[in-house]
Amino acid sequence: MRMQNKVKILIGRDRQFINKGNTQNYIGVLENCGAEPVCSVDETNAEGFAGLLLPGGWDIDPATYNEPNLSVRQFNAAADKRQMSLLRIFAEAQKPVIGICRGMQIINVGFGGTLMQDLRTEISHAKVGGRDSTHYVACCEGGTFFEKLYGHEFKVNSAHHQAVKRLGSDLRVLLKAPDGIVEGLCHDTLPIFGVQWHPERMAGGERLIRWFVGLL
Repeated sequence: MRMQNKVKILIGRDRQFINKGNTQNYIGVLENCGAEPVCSVDETNAEGFAGLLLPGGWDIDPATYNEPNLSVRQFNAAADKRQMSLLRIFAEAQKPVIGICRGMQIINVGFGGTLMQDLRTEISHAKVGGRDSTHYVACCEGGTFFEKLYGHEFKVNSAHHQAVKRLGSDLRVLLKAPDGIVEGLCHDTLPIFGVQWHPERMAGGERLIRWFVGLL
């Protein structure tokens, strides 16, 4: 019996970080879902991949969305540019994209949106004592894939201090936290999605990644 080829997914992160941070979490969950992940920000290789995962990471340079730096901590403008370019390539090819945490913010900024540079809310969205916070999110409309996967309201992990401010063009909010922070979004016509939480290291998060792989 002939083995089916695994679907190749590009993780938009430089290969030098493959053994650093949480990159292995992304690789592991994609492999568990039957995909073949490759880390790279090389635009010339994009054609060979069925989908793109934009991972978490540092803040985005506020200059990218034409704002002064008010409270951005660490950023890498060159990395921002490469990930934006990958997003554009996959969007033009109408290939599926999923953005996680910073990756969702890249999607928002890439479509002309802006970010809150430092959150001040009654809910802790940042890590506490080096561990992810947790809070509930709710679906903003019925019948979405989020509702089918997790129900109308569910708990997520959280490790960010920035969030969507002005929504990008043709993007739609699908999930919000009780304090109004955008926790999930999608493009109106393209297979592009984002979550502000981290499914790659959340109990039950593999359901979302498996759903994404199933689109490819």
